[in-house]
Amino acid sequence: MLGTTYSLASNQPADLRWFRLDRTDGRLVLTLALGDEEYRNVLGFGEWIPGELSFRGEPSMVASAAAWTDQSTVEVTSVFLGAPFAWTLTLRPNGAHVDVILDQNVWFGPSRMIRATAAPAELIEDLSV
Repeated sequence: MLGTTYSLASNQPADLRWFRLDRTDGRLVLTLALGDEEYRNVLGFGEWIPGELSFRGEPSMVASAAAWTDQSTVEVTSVFLGAPFAWTLTLRPNGAHVDVILDQNVWFGPSRMIRATAAPAELIEDLSV
């Protein structure tokens, strides 16, 4: 899962287009595209690291942390600073794909924003040729 860009269908409420998880200087780094905007967040383990994400189409300051919930599943929590919202992104390898779940802690409707399977971007590009 590390070092690979994964793409999702764009028909989900959060409009998560793609993501990539890397390890830099001993830390996990999550880069993702929400709509047309790209965000890069360093993830803390046992600490919160400041960053930025899009909330309702506007850039918002967040604090993010990650935890490995088993040998291959990573869970990323981003808390929106100054707002009562938090997102929990769960990434679980599934063969060559990754199962993606994005939940928001509170909302007026369903709190599950995404439940999808992401494919490596190069597989999608190969199919479109």
